[in-house]
Amino acid sequence: MIRSVMRRVVAVAAATALITAGFAGVANAATKTLTIGDVSDPAPTSYNPYSFSDAQAPFFEALYDQLFVRTAPAAARGVKGSLVTKYTVADDKKSITMTLRDNVRFADGSKVDAATVKANLDRRADATLPSYAKFGAGGTQEITSVTTSGDFGVTVNFKAAQPNAPYEFTGPSGFIVSKAAAKNPNLLKSAPYGSGPYYLDANKSIKANTYRFQRNPAHWNKAAYPYDVIIYKVFATAQAQANASAAGQLDVTAAEAAAMDALRQRGWAPDYITLRRQHDLSPVSGPCAEPLVVLGAAKLGKTRLIDNLEV
Repeated sequence: MIRSVMRRVVAVAAATALITAGFAGVANAATKTLTIGDVSDPAPTSYNPYSFSDAQAPFFEALYDQLFVRTAPAAARGVKGSLVTKYTVADDKKSITMTLRDNVRFADGSKVDAATVKANLDRRADATLPSYAKFGAGGTQEITSVTTSGDFGVTVNFKAAQPNAPYEFTGPSGFIVSKAAAKNPNLLKSAPYGSGPYYLDANKSIKANTYRFQRNPAHWNKAAYPYDVIIYKVFATAQAQANASAAGQLDVTAAEAAAMDALRQRGWAPDYITLRRQHDLSPVSGPCAEPLVVLGAAKLGKTRLIDNLEV
């Protein structure tokens, strides 16, 4: 019974993200370069992670670290520390005190420290940042103050009790940009200022066309990221993306990447997720009215599960 439920989680999570986009290529984890196709520019106006939502998470998670990352099961709103190594929540749940890693640097060379986290969270009143709206005045997780202790201690005080305080600092609202970018957000219009596992290779990137990420050799968790290079290709239409996928020019579409990312955040280790025609398992090369099937394989602990879901 447990195995059946776990297998269904793999397929349903995959289908949710894939059907949203309608297309999928074939993920290839054997090479050191991962090429992802998308039908929309993941950073159309800037590289500010707070300006976007979970839909752009696979793109921004390559460039930025979060304070916490989500764990399985999703309903429990569990987390584990990322930039945070330990934390305590007050008995009244109106504050959380976090200790940061002391060995993390941003792409601009500056340190990830308590003052930087405070500078980020102090932007919560900025109405142009949808991911921070919940932290602003009148928000569901309104923050009243942020204080620091030493170089790596941060305390966040809320107006009301927050039973899931750590979870509020995951995803887009958990990303941290460098202090320079927090103080001058205009910097993010031309470049990312993150501490993530990859950095933008500006010389080989073309805005709204191709984004090339290089592995960050100094990242604190680099062993968790298998690719040396990640390339995001932006297509003008879904058909153009589908054609590229069918021609083998893509390893994975943004939809697949989002589906696999959703599984990772719930404690899975996905091998592949792809959408195919049911009758011959051929790739979907455009809008398709015929029956489809989502194929997925993922590990949960030492157990590897393979499943399919007709859609």
